[in-house]
Amino acid sequence: METHGFLIYILPILISVLSSALLSIIAWRHREYQYARSLIVLLLAVTWWSLTYVVGLSTTIPALKRFAYSLTYPAVGLVSIAWFVFAAQYTGRLRTPTKREFAALAVVPILTAVAGFTNQYHGLLWSSVDIVSRGQLEIMQTSPGALFWIHTLQSYALIGLGTAVIVLTTLLSDEAYRSEAFALVLAATFPLIVNILYLTGVIPTVDLTPAAFSLSGTLLIAATFRDQFLQTLPLAREVARDELIRQMSSPVIVTDKRSRVMDVNPAAESLTDATVDIVGTHIETVFPDISDAVDTGNESSQRTDVIQTNGEAERYYEVEKLPLHRDGGAVRGYLLRLYDVTELKDKQNELLEERQFIEQTLDALDDLFYVVDVDGNVTRWNEQFINITDYSESELEEIDALEFFPEKDQKTIADAIETAFADGEVTVEADLRTAHGQHIPHEFTGARLEDEDGRTTGLVGIGRDISERKARERRLRTFREAVENAGRMIYWMDSDGTVEYVNPAFEAQTNCDASKLIGEQTFPLADRAQSGTLTDEILDTLTHGETWQAEFMIGQNNGERRTIDQTLKPVYNNGEIERFIGVAGDITEKKRQKQQISVLQRILRHDLRNNLNVILLSVQLAKQEAANGPVRQHLDGAEKTITETLSLSQDIKQFEQAFESGEVDNRVVDIVEITREQLATLRAERTDVAFSVELPGTALVETNDLIKRAIRNVLRNAVEHNDSDTPTVTVALRSRPEKGEVELRITDNGPGIPDETVEVLNAEQESQLDHLSGFGLWAAQWALTFSGGRLEFAKNEPRGTVAKLVLPIAQATDHHRKKY
Repeated sequence: METHGFLIYILPILISVLSSALLSIIAWRHREYQYARSLIVLLLAVTWWSLTYVVGLSTTIPALKRFAYSLTYPAVGLVSIAWFVFAAQYTGRLRTPTKREFAALAVVPILTAVAGFTNQYHGLLWSSVDIVSRGQLEIMQTSPGALFWIHTLQSYALIGLGTAVIVLTTLLSDEAYRSEAFALVLAATFPLIVNILYLTGVIPTVDLTPAAFSLSGTLLIAATFRDQFLQTLPLAREVARDELIRQMSSPVIVTDKRSRVMDVNPAAESLTDATVDIVGTHIETVFPDISDAVDTGNESSQRTDVIQTNGEAERYYEVEKLPLHRDGGAVRGYLLRLYDVTELKDKQNELLEERQFIEQTLDALDDLFYVVDVDGNVTRWNEQFINITDYSESELEEIDALEFFPEKDQKTIADAIETAFADGEVTVEADLRTAHGQHIPHEFTGARLEDEDGRTTGLVGIGRDISERKARERRLRTFREAVENAGRMIYWMDSDGTVEYVNPAFEAQTNCDASKLIGEQTFPLADRAQSGTLTDEILDTLTHGETWQAEFMIGQNNGERRTIDQTLKPVYNNGEIERFIGVAGDITEKKRQKQQISVLQRILRHDLRNNLNVILLSVQLAKQEAANGPVRQHLDGAEKTITETLSLSQDIKQFEQAFESGEVDNRVVDIVEITREQLATLRAERTDVAFSVELPGTALVETNDLIKRAIRNVLRNAVEHNDSDTPTVTVALRSRPEKGEVELRITDNGPGIPDETVEVLNAEQESQLDHLSGFGLWAAQWALTFSGGRLEFAKNEPRGTVAKLVLPIAQATDHHRKKY
């Protein structure tokens, strides 16, 4: 009977030892789940507690009994900590303690165990200890000390908090998981109730709390075999979290409402190099970039971009913030999922850079770039399009493509667009009409645009300004017409001397067939010359890059000899001789006429001078024999006329020599002195004319001997054609150093020089209808021209003419020849 009483107390505790050990083995088989590990620790701690308590009850040795009881306190503390961790991991409603927090929770159980071994010295755990007999049992009856209640309070707090969370989870769990949660609640609450009953004295003598854990073990074992406990629930929670979240390549972070990190997967852990524990730390500490990008103050969902730097590498992420709801919809935290969009961003940047490059390239084009849709609207253009058309961006968006062309070209453009849509490409020329109505010739090249399905979506093209090309074409046409219709012979050869072209005048004037010359390596005219060295002279001149010009005789196919005036000139391209151009004229008739005129002029001058000299001698002899009277006066007039005629003949000879040579002898003379000499002669002849002279003491100019004739002729013109009752002639000299010239002004009060006379002089040639009555003004103008001066006329008010003889101021005192 006594033995039976002993077993009543010991057997439940032994069953607890076995069941706890068995359950720990079962939990070990599922250790891959996070909370299975905490459950293993819990069951081993229960086994440790039950076993040490059995030893304490069974032994009769006081020291061993006290030692065994002291060892139960670390197990009790470990049970409470393991239960709290298990509840937190199982439900997901509490944060798993950090390593520091685990260390803090272990302080009280460790101190309690140490206090149990040394209690006789301080009494902190038990204020009194007595060994009393209860039948066959000798139990250690104690009075709890302060440390005992601290240990008990911590253990009850942890077990109670864990149990409360499990109860709450049970109430909120789906039907599929509620049986497992209910079994856990029973397994947790039963030992707690039993221990409370023991501490309050309801259950005397023996603490059956370890025995109560046998029932907890039974419940857990029953759940294991009935509902495959730790297999069904992990599939719903651990697999969903570990397999779906922890093995995800995308980083996942879970935070509470205070932005503390509650959980992270390995992908998220790799984003930070923080040395502190990530879980439980504010997100700003471990993920500052993400913290700056996410607005946790707003409970709604959010998507944003963030750049995460890890060393020197930068990764782009799109952060999705999802609120986590509990208890009827209240937000308890946030799930942050990061999508690595680095490759997408890189591709986007590459596309953006490529697009910017294309746009910059198109804007740099001198040509127009455009895209036209199937409705005829311009949808895209480059900067040059705006610059040329002078339309704004907003205006271009509203303009139909045909409106950029004048009405005469619109049908051509419409047909060209249709052709491009049908055939794939088209090229057309038309005038582009700008915003200000200007028409600019352009060549438009377009190509059909298609989508992925081959449907036509529009037209892309380039417009090139061909104004210069059109102008060149007009010039080329004009040049061809001029060359083809020129009266002179024109031809050209390549750099090797091969004839490439001869104009119709060449064929007509040489009586040759152009087709037989083109392609031949020859000088077309020089080869016909009656000179064996002419071709060598031409080659030597042209190969030195110089222009060759000469007159020579050629023989035609009909045997006739003609005189040719030819010029050959090299044409360069990039510093290299590209071809030779020849221009020639048949001057046979011109040479013959010049020869005939020269002979006639020579005979006329020679015979005329001889005859005039004979007449002058006869007049002079007659004057010596004639007495004073009318006869003598007539002889004086005849002598004067003959003398002037001889002088005129001499002047004409000087002009002829100047014309033929192209040079005159210029020297420095005093224009004032020459003017006074001519005035003195004229005053002696015309005493009826009033002369007014405003001349300085001297004025040096650069001129020639013909200037005397010029001044004399202008003075005589002012006197002889003056019909005023009181003829007046004013002579004045004005110096203009800033222009490097002097102006001799001869002013009269006559009828004025006719406009027709001035026009003939300015035209520098006479016709049969328009000509001067004498040689005087022509001689004056030529003399001034040879000197680098000019003859001008102006009206004198109220009547008469102002003749201006303009000469250059002398720059040198020596005699020199001047070309004109």
